[in-house]
Amino acid sequence: MSAGFSGGRASCPPSRRKARKSTVLLVVAVAALSFGAAAQNAAPDGTHAGHFWAVAGSFLKKSAAQSAAREVARKTGASAAILVAATPAGPTHRVALGPWPTAAEAQQAIQRLRLAGYADAWKLRANPPEVQAGASAAPTAIALPEPTVPEEPALAAPKASAPSRPRPSGNQARPAKSSPNAATALDSRTAAQPIPAPLAFEANLRTSAAFGITDASPTRQKEELALIGGIHAAFPTPRPLGLSGFLFTVRIRREGSDALVPGKPNSPSAVHHHLDAYAEAELRQAWVDLRRDDWRFRIGRQSVVWGKPRSLKVLDIVNPQSYREFLLGSFERTRTPLWMLNAERPVGQGTLQALLVLEREGHRLPPAGGVFAQAANADRPRAPGRSRYRDLEPGVRYSFNRHGWALTLNALRHRDDWPVWRLAEGGERLALAPRMTTVGASVAKTYGAYALRVEATYSDRRHFFATSSDGIHASPEIASVIGVAWTAFANTELNVQLFQTSTPDHAATMTRDETEMTAVLAAECNFPGTGLAASLTTHHGLSGQGALIRPRLTWQAGKALSVILFADLFEGRDDAFYGQFDHRDRVGLTLQLATF
Repeated sequence: MSAGFSGGRASCPPSRRKARKSTVLLVVAVAALSFGAAAQNAAPDGTHAGHFWAVAGSFLKKSAAQSAAREVARKTGASAAILVAATPAGPTHRVALGPWPTAAEAQQAIQRLRLAGYADAWKLRANPPEVQAGASAAPTAIALPEPTVPEEPALAAPKASAPSRPRPSGNQARPAKSSPNAATALDSRTAAQPIPAPLAFEANLRTSAAFGITDASPTRQKEELALIGGIHAAFPTPRPLGLSGFLFTVRIRREGSDALVPGKPNSPSAVHHHLDAYAEAELRQAWVDLRRDDWRFRIGRQSVVWGKPRSLKVLDIVNPQSYREFLLGSFERTRTPLWMLNAERPVGQGTLQALLVLEREGHRLPPAGGVFAQAANADRPRAPGRSRYRDLEPGVRYSFNRHGWALTLNALRHRDDWPVWRLAEGGERLALAPRMTTVGASVAKTYGAYALRVEATYSDRRHFFATSSDGIHASPEIASVIGVAWTAFANTELNVQLFQTSTPDHAATMTRDETEMTAVLAAECNFPGTGLAASLTTHHGLSGQGALIRPRLTWQAGKALSVILFADLFEGRDDAFYGQFDHRDRVGLTLQLATF
């Protein structure tokens, strides 16, 4: 993370700013302790029952489902069930978490599955439910209709700060933990209900407002209303040509002011239309699923998630990201889908995935004058367009399990999503987005109440800004993260992550340090019986980048309505990665209504 950022210090004295931040944190801590004490006294015991399941995947073979269930248990730390449904094509085995009493709680489990790498997780409603108490401990028969509709990440209702494991809420008891080698199997009965229509319409309405708490302008940093709507289909029996499903979603977003992105931004996306200076419409997801024997093909505009850690990216390099709110937006909302071909099939004891990205788009950056415009990137060039078929970006990933470890091997040949200016003779500036090869790997394992995850990548040639004659310097880059999650108490999880990037061919003229390290600490606590969850996430730059403190309080007000109170507090020098926004501290409120 480079130095040299702009943004003057706010006129508010440092002591006054720190006092305000301390007050906000104190209020959050007191509220958490108060609700926690009440929740512990009122927390119910016993098992939970419900109508809703969070499904990680479906399999025709029982042995494949059992292997997948063990993998889900390792990655999430929760016991996984195998649900067997009668379909026209024969029995279908689904690996699922649950049951959950409400759709909102199942949706939270879906978010955890997606964070664990199951991007196609979806919600299943079994009505009437036939799950008995203690289902996670003993096989129980259940009759399931066909699924309603898989839910795509773009339509999901994300939490303000999502941990890596499913969490109970309301009157739901904590699911029993599962060992890495055990998964619960549920036998099947013939489903008496007719198979419902595989087509569904969904919508997610989100409104958010954020206000600055320093003397710097603007006071109203964000006033946003966003609607994501779409149509999704999943066919239990593949249609002609192997069609098994499709998804089409559109996001319409309107802002009450242009503080985040001043003026009418000129987006490079061909499916991004500005209705006026304050409103835009964008095609998010548009793909079809085809199945042929052991092959599964997804063709169209989509997101592919490789990396799992929150806050900063290491292995998640396929799709670019929008930085209109710096790092304050979730990856699900800020990730930019791309047109690509995506194929998967079982190979050996694992799964092989092959990608071919068909379009070129880099990270989206706010222009100068935006609330979170970064000085080092304010003048960065836009990613150049594609040159016919020469710029197609191929990628491959192999995921497998060995001795209780979940492992992946990744490789992507792509252009840098951070283009730079190269100074030609005569002082002319030319945009440069070099092609490079990035290889990476990840390992993950659960040890009782602990979960370990490590990711690392090596990029053979990146270009960084420098004070040399041509304005750039080339060097490989190594990035890594080590994360440990600990389920400290019945409803609390602690997460520690250490990120590091380094440039082996570093030069003194480069505007970034040779090695940069950042520590991310996160804690989340759920309060059973209240619908409340509190979280605190902190970023601390160990190389002088400053710090970011993010307290959150979430209230699940209903089955589909959630209310989030939040604060984003920056600390550090004016020329530091986080410190450049020391005068952009804010508090805010988000209301989210999801329909399923």
